[in-house]
Amino acid sequence: MTLNVLERMVRDYYHPNAAAPAETQERKVRDYYDQGAAEAFALHMGPMWFHGAWKVEKAGGTALEARHAMLRRIADRTGIGPGSRVLEFGSGVGGAAVALALMTGATIVGVSNSEWLSERARRLAHEQGVADRVTFLTVGDHDYKQLAAFQDGAFEGAFLPE
Repeated sequence: MTLNVLERMVRDYYHPNAAAPAETQERKVRDYYDQGAAEAFALHMGPMWFHGAWKVEKAGGTALEARHAMLRRIADRTGIGPGSRVLEFGSGVGGAAVALALMTGATIVGVSNSEWLSERARRLAHEQGVADRVTFLTVGDHDYKQLAAFQDGAFEGAFLPE
């Protein structure tokens, strides 16, 4: 029995409804956002889809204030400032990247595997006047693992607010 046959048998046993191997976890994530979840997140959370500094909310601050506080903490602890180039993984509709750029003067490149999300992120960057410093790219389901489009050292840092 070859390894491929064994792999299929194991997959079919544990995941009998799983799609063909082309159905990757990355594709499932993209489909999740493209098929309506993104709109629900946007209605509920606005353009920033991550948790903020809990101490701010505990002290009576809003969720938005807590998110800004979290971004400020990231910037302060990492030294992100004017001239910095930063990569954001899973940039969603762009709120974190745009806010961080406005806050610090840094250049941010956001990556997502959903063009639906990237389109909205580009629109937000344009609306906020930072489209010259904040860009959003849609990458393939496995491209994020290597990001061959960027040379080593192209970024001073990377972040993934969650």
